[in-house]
Amino acid sequence: MRTVPFLEQGEAAVSARVFYQWVRLTNKTMEGCPDPGDVITRAIETWPFNTSSIMRLAQHSMLHYVARNKMQSRRWRYAVIERDRFGMGFRSALYFDYKATRRDDPRVTNRGVTR
Repeated sequence: MRTVPFLEQGEAAVSARVFYQWVRLTNKTMEGCPDPGDVITRAIETWPFNTSSIMRLAQHSMLHYVARNKMQSRRWRYAVIERDRFGMGFRSALYFDYKATRRDDPRVTNRGVTR
């Protein structure tokens, strides 16, 4: 039996992996070859568990990146796992553009705007 190494992963990576598998199962139950956005929406609607906010964030992140930006779901899952491995927070791991333009040194201090 193959074990899944969930112990070393953060909550964002685990949520991404679990929801990715749920979307795959949902895709098998839908007839034909529907739009990926429709499959993900159906998977969100049929999610049987009362989940944490991070799982909901993972669901909507996948919907955002796969349905609207035409990113493959496998690539989305891999990107979330990699960002989580590098120690990024769950918001940065699930939403790649979250504060992406923020600089290392903030412009605003307690004395006003610095330049």
